[in-house]
Amino acid sequence: MAGVQPLVVPAGLPPALPVLNDSVLRLLRALTEAEAGGPDVTEIADHVRTAIQDGVFLPGTKLPVGRIAADLGYSRPSDRAELAFQDLRSEKLLTFRGSIWWIIEPTDQAAQVAGMIRAFIQAGVYPPGGPLPRTIDLAPQLATSTTTLTGAWAILREEGTVVSRDGFRRRTPPVPPFPLDAPPGPDALTAQLRSLALDDADLRPHVIEETCAQARNWWRTRTSPPPAALEHAYSYLIAAVLHLLRTTPDAEEAHTRLRRTAVLALDPDGVTSSPLWRTACIAVAVGELAHRSPA
Repeated sequence: MAGVQPLVVPAGLPPALPVLNDSVLRLLRALTEAEAGGPDVTEIADHVRTAIQDGVFLPGTKLPVGRIAADLGYSRPSDRAELAFQDLRSEKLLTFRGSIWWIIEPTDQAAQVAGMIRAFIQAGVYPPGGPLPRTIDLAPQLATSTTTLTGAWAILREEGTVVSRDGFRRRTPPVPPFPLDAPPGPDALTAQLRSLALDDADLRPHVIEETCAQARNWWRTRTSPPPAALEHAYSYLIAAVLHLLRTTPDAEEAHTRLRRTAVLALDPDGVTSSPLWRTACIAVAVGELAHRSPA
């Protein structure tokens, strides 16, 4: 209970007394919470479980404890909420680290990054036999750390998707270990992206910059935004990519960026469980294009 001071045990009293005192405090707190009403443990757990299953609380993000309390109308801290979160941890939906509850990511981040690079190769972003970007350059493009990207390179090297030798640039093999279909042309990709883009988007530079910053910050802080806000940012950023590509003077570079954005936006092979990460990657691509475009 707030304001209760720990018991100071005079010399000579039995050592079990502090334990008794803590137990009494926990009992009093539980009784007070029961008297206050509100959702029980099962209701809280059901609310969080449904939010995770429906994509309201996204994989790999911090559990929004305050938002849950506001939604269900209970005060924090809550023993019931903690018990509900413990139940969800036993279901492998949550984990607890760094004093924070997190929603479990079903797939390791390095494996997701590896899957995205593999999809880039299949889409013609990185043609067979060609060089791959340096780790220091690709990590920011994929909104990930160099450590995570190094783990992704190891996965791809093990399966034969990437070839590397000491002192030489990583490359894709002339014949990748998976079938390669002819990638769609620029017109087809543009049409696919246009179907996902926000209509009548405000594409003034400062609005583009603010939306990019917001999407990157959601990912950086591992925060689940309201689903409507994430969907709006995603479709807005696709509209921004299409707008900015029209001003890219280098046709080959524009096609490469178009293919990369299409993979991120369409996620054709379902390589990631994180729409938040994909949206952040698109935001990085938009930022790069905005800085390269003529004023």
